[in-house]
This record gives sequence, C-alpha cells and structure tokens, in this order.
Amino acid sequence: KVWKQYLPLLPENVKVKIAVSNSPITEIYNIVKDKTNNYLVIFGKGEKNRYNSINENRDKYSNVDVIDAGNFDDISATSLREAIRTRNKLAIKSLIPEGIKVDDFLMNFQIHEIKVNTPGSKSPTDIIILIQNINRYIKRITEQ
Repeated sequence: KVWKQYLPLLPENVKVKIAVSNSPITEIYNIVKDKTNNYLVIFGKGEKNRYNSINENRDKYSNVDVIDAGNFDDISATSLREAIRTRNKLAIKSLIPEGIKVDDFLMNFQIHEIKVNTPGSKSPTDIIILIQNINRYIKRITEQ
C-alpha cells in the first residue's frame, strides 16, 4: 500500500517490485541474475556487506551497479518505524516524501492491539471465538 503512494513521485523508469520471499536480499540476488537487464541496487547505511558478493564477482554480476545511499538528514527506517508505532505525525512528516499526506500514510499501518490477561481484557479463547465470528460474518456478506 505504501508504494502506491510513493510511485507517483518516482520517475517513470523506476520499477518497484515487492519481495515475495522472506528475504529481500535473496530476492535481489535472484532478480539480478537476469543478464538481459541492467540493474542499480541501492542500499542504506550499514548494509554494504549484504552486497559484497556483487562487487567481488563482477563477471557474474556485470549488469549490476551497487550504490550506497547512506543516510540523508538522519532519515532512517528505524526512525520511521518508531514514529509509525507511536503515531508521531510530526516525526512521520519529516521522514516521508513531500506530496504524501501523513494521515493517508498512516492508513497503511492499522495497528490493532489486544492485551491478553489484563483486567477487563478478553481471554485467548474469547479472542479466537471473536475472530471466528468475524470470519463467518465476512463470508456471509461476500456470498450475498
């Protein structure tokens, strides 16, 4: 969902591919094996070692350039994750590109917390029953 907000801000020749594996790094190596295209791999601060193999095996990865994007103005994924977790709109605004509204951005991260075993909270069994009821309701309304 986030990329749908970022795409209009990117040049037309930029393609965004969402990783289908649990490891985006492995996914990159699988993609750049395709010698019919040239690739530019951009990594962030502290991630250089993940791409050493590309620079060490130039024959195998002759179609790939690797660039260290470093860190711009103390912008980091860790800072953004923390701002999202705490719903700090001012911090989020400083960490996302101009042209994206903070409230629209936050809609991508609907956080639902269920506190178990605290006074007034539902038991794990109650939560399972609640989820089953929600699933039944969704199934019923989609079959109509």
